Amino acid sequence: MSKYAINEHRKPRNNDTEDPIAVRTFTQRDATMVERLSREGLLPGLVGCDPQHSGRAAQSYLASTREHFWVAEVDRGLIGTVALAQVTRDISCLHCLRVAPPWQADGVVARRLVGVATAHARAVGFLKLILEAPPTVQPQVVSYFGLLGFQFSRTREVDGKNNIEFYVNLYQRPQLPPE
Repeated sequence: MSKYAINEHRKPRNNDTEDPIAVRTFTQRDATMVERLSREGLLPGLVGCDPQHSGRAAQSYLASTREHFWVAEVDRGLIGTVALAQVTRDISCLHCLRVAPPWQADGVVARRLVGVATAHARAVGFLKLILEAPPTVQPQVVSYFGLLGFQFSRTREVDGKNNIEFYVNLYQRPQLPPE
């Protein structure tokens, strides 16, 4: 058993009918594991994706109805996180996308978390969901963002640093590949 308190042998297989992954709202009892995931659950190549918000506490995303923080769990063990932050009245930004290393390879957990955040962003009236990455982001990471439903938008400066911005247009339903 790993330090993520999951039964790795219970990962979903192609013939499994029950989905063991649950996504729910963060609670204070999750704080220790969220902190661990913030350090150890970075997806490959995503170091620095949300530098301006890395110190923001998970609880602070729950202060408004438009922002939110979710955790993914299996057998009561946390395996992923994602937050949605408001940038402007119409634009939201994905933060804290983390997945425990044993669950990163197939992208199922990341897609599930992004799907929940995207649905929430659409439901509360955001028109665009963005994700920022450093300009040194590798091409395979750009492809990964594509699998999550994001497309390249532009390069822009944020707090004196250049970032590459990816987005999901919330006017239309994203065409995510099946899990």
